[in-house]
Amino acid sequence: MEIIDNKNLPDMNPVRREKNIYIGTAIVLCGVVWLMFNFDLVGSLFFHRFFSWQVFLMALGGYFLVLRKWLVGGAVLITGMALAAMDWYDLNIPVKQVLMPMILIAVGIAVILQNKY
Repeated sequence: MEIIDNKNLPDMNPVRREKNIYIGTAIVLCGVVWLMFNFDLVGSLFFHRFFSWQVFLMALGGYFLVLRKWLVGGAVLITGMALAAMDWYDLNIPVKQVLMPMILIAVGIAVILQNKY
């Protein structure tokens, strides 16, 4: 019987491979949208909404959800969605009075539930 030595094989961790697929896909998608904007195939409104920090927060939250970090991913995703809705639909919600306390409450709940889930 032959003994196979696994020391020389590359690390094929499925979680790492999954991370690389999502990061690579996101980078390619950003490049495609940017190229379409440069050739006037998409409007400037779509381009500036796509490349905004609110969308970055939503993508970061989605990335955390893919990594199965449910509380952090959900909190970041919901925060990005709330900020994007405020910006895109001209909602005048006072950030200091409403949004920041809600984020603080969400972080506190995430800390409390961190060990349970």
